[in-house]
Amino acid sequence: MKNYDLSENIKELKVFLETGTINRKNHWKKYRTAVKFARKSQITSEEREILGKIDEIFFDGWNVPKFSIKVGSILLSIGIFILQAFYFFTFSLSLNFELGVILFILVSFMNFILSHTLIHWIFGSLLGINFLNYFIFKSTFHKSKILSWTPIVKFPTFGIKFDLNSFLAVSKWKRSLMFISAPIFSWIWFLLNFIPLVNAFSNQIFVLQLISLIIFTIFGISQLTGFFFYGDFWKARQDY
Repeated sequence: MKNYDLSENIKELKVFLETGTINRKNHWKKYRTAVKFARKSQITSEEREILGKIDEIFFDGWNVPKFSIKVGSILLSIGIFILQAFYFFTFSLSLNFELGVILFILVSFMNFILSHTLIHWIFGSLLGINFLNYFIFKSTFHKSKILSWTPIVKFPTFGIKFDLNSFLAVSKWKRSLMFISAPIFSWIWFLLNFIPLVNAFSNQIFVLQLISLIIFTIFGISQLTGFFFYGDFWKARQDY
């Protein structure tokens, strides 16, 4: 993008924005190229504002279920609290080993779905990034050549849309930290949920180690592929 002229592209997009003729079919490529350049370069506040407004128009026209940040954060927080309370309560009962393992896997998977976008919002907000909406869409794992065949790609997941203007206004390391915070803390959450399983069935330690290794490998592969498809680590690399 050495010979790319952002100012000319911005002028053209600004005209379409002011005349109300901006649309995804005709202007998506110009917009995406401008954003890609903006993430790697210093741009003016006016240019950020124009790109932010266009970004909102495209997002508003995306036909997926959406709900407000306030409502979504409350619902996700309540869901996580109920799930965790139920999980730790069940381990105070006399569970057999197989049921304990199944419960651990299900809760870990559900926690990943519920907590992922919430962590993005918490860290992003602390770093100065604003957000527009939560939305529900299919997992981006369907873009991974390694994971596209797995059942996980069939499950809908929560997403969160950041405000592009505020996103471009913060430093590159803050943007990267917002993206990678979710997968890192999802893994920490997995380890915390693994503790009651080990405590309850310490006599089956070899099997538990095997389960942990398998899940760790799956997680590691998913994050590794995240460097090459539209995952969080891939998104974090786009500024550099």
